[in-house]
Amino acid sequence: MSHLRKLRSATLAVVLLAACDGDPTSGEREPRFSSVSAGPASTCALTREGEAYCWGNNSIGQIGLGYADTVPVEVPRKVLSDRRFRSIHAGYTTCAVDLEGALHCWGGVTGGVVRGPTPMFPETRFAAVAPHFSGVTCGVTSQGGTVCWGYTPSSPTPLSTAPGTEAFREVSVGSYIFGEGGSRPTVMLSHGCAVTHTAQGHCWGNNSRGQLGTGDTAQTAAAPVRVAGNLAFRTIQTGAVNTCGLDVAGSLYCWGEGVRSPQPRAAGLRFESMDVGSAHACAVTADGQAYCWGNNANGELGTSKTASSAAPEAVVGSTRFRSVSAASNQYHYRIGSLGTGHTCAVGQDERIYCWGDNSRGQLGRPGRESSGAPLRTAEPVN
Repeated sequence: MSHLRKLRSATLAVVLLAACDGDPTSGEREPRFSSVSAGPASTCALTREGEAYCWGNNSIGQIGLGYADTVPVEVPRKVLSDRRFRSIHAGYTTCAVDLEGALHCWGGVTGGVVRGPTPMFPETRFAAVAPHFSGVTCGVTSQGGTVCWGYTPSSPTPLSTAPGTEAFREVSVGSYIFGEGGSRPTVMLSHGCAVTHTAQGHCWGNNSRGQLGTGDTAQTAAAPVRVAGNLAFRTIQTGAVNTCGLDVAGSLYCWGEGVRSPQPRAAGLRFESMDVGSAHACAVTADGQAYCWGNNANGELGTSKTASSAAPEAVVGSTRFRSVSAASNQYHYRIGSLGTGHTCAVGQDERIYCWGDNSRGQLGRPGRESSGAPLRTAEPVN
């Protein structure tokens, strides 16, 4: 049976079972989750109490269990740490900020493999971090500064900004881009974006497809440049050659992929949260309905179909969500996403639901069968 037929069969089964809630197991002590982060073939989530659970690809220790293995972790497992965290970002490098603002990372860290949570830059306290599987990480410090570091960091380097640029409160780092230069392949970082405390959007880095949203044709920007349009942003999230943001009213704007300034999307809808992966994106409305758009080769849009969509489409099923995370992967300038795609979300019932590719166990359910509709993860294991 082909991959496409298997995906359609699995999706049909999920839709038929949606009315039964799709619970894999239930128990009084099952954790309740507050956030989720979908990385390249792995996923991590935080409970209400700040405990970290991860699952999926563990080839370089990115699940945080104290070992690396080519055999995926198919169900949520508690990360080996007694720390409580307030934010987490899954990736080949997985990083989390604890309740005191200390940064802990594991997986592909500092040019090697770190199989369990390890303190990073103990002299610095972070308000937020945005690592990416490419090895580049940026963070906002508790003092309001923005710093970045690479795959072999010695210390975080302050992000260069123009005089008078306000401090940032959040930052997002885009995907690695693989391209072709002459007769041999090239690899380049994409871009980053950040939002100031007064809701200004700024972006920097690669602008080959207009992903900085500055309205001009400059190919790169070494320092953050103001996003065009004088929009007041609640959040900006970056993909590979695409970027989207929510304004303070919840309206969705996107740019990149040849569009060089923010353009409204999903007119008439207002969103509470949003995330952008390398080739797809998702957002959640105030009433908990999730919408996704972009590449759908693995069912990552959650529409029970395999056709991609340029416009946001409603995720199928009756489950309502609080937040959503779209996975990032390697991206080829001409081909598109080079990896598998999946999406995970926190339900209003504080459980985790995932859909899309499950070849590395990233949906958190045994069997590694992909799904074009939301499935609850298996009960976590401590």
